Order: sequence, then structure tokens, then C-alpha cells
Amino acid sequence: MPRLQPLAESVDKELKRGKYYLDSRLSLDTLSRKVGTNRSYLSQAIYYVSGCNFCGYMNQLRIEELLHGGAPVLQSENALYDAALACGFNNRRTFYRAFLKEKGLLPGDFVARYKILPLHHKNQQPL
Repeated sequence: MPRLQPLAESVDKELKRGKYYLDSRLSLDTLSRKVGTNRSYLSQAIYYVSGCNFCGYMNQLRIEELLHGGAPVLQSENALYDAALACGFNNRRTFYRAFLKEKGLLPGDFVARYKILPLHHKNQQPL
């Protein structure tokens, strides 16, 4: 839908600039007011830019933000979970489910895999 492209790009840019996804209380209604459109049109634009619904896209952005923390958050599963709370996840179950969907691994398995990478790879961006 080409008519959604300008709104989709604008919303994506604004979400990333303002990091609104870090707020665990962010809703489709709240975001639609911030960007000046209705929730239905916003929902369509989010799907256009991300291929998933509002919650799925917020979770993608939160996990991306979480993993940009690098090695400190990957020291243990608990450190990763604490960082997940700071990135807008409300609870462990939601975080685990979103992480598994996004990365194909549970957080503990991801941490274990990251820890066994050779040292020269640890400075690179995680999966």
C-alpha cells in the first residue's frame, strides 16, 4: 500500500528517535496521538513497515535496544532479563516469548551461545 509508506516511514523514524517503545505503558492509542493519526491507520502503517502488529513491532524494537547493550547484558540470563525490564518489557513471560520469536533461542540459550564465541567475535554485534 503505497499510501501508507510516508506514514510508516515517519512512525518508524519517530519511534526510533524518541525511543517511545521503552515505555512499557505505550499503547496504539497513545502512539497514534503522538504521531497525529488514528489508531487504525497507524496499525496498518506499522504492519506495512514491520510485517507484524503493534505489540510485535514494539517487542522487536525492545530486543534490538536490549542487544545494543552488548556484552554487559549478556553476562547472565538475569542480567539480560533486568535489561529487558529497562527496555520496556513488563514481565519475564512476555520477554521470553518475544525473544524466542525474534532470535529463535530462549534468552538463557542465547547467553550461553554468546559466551562460547571466540573473544574476537565478542566485540561484534550480537545475533
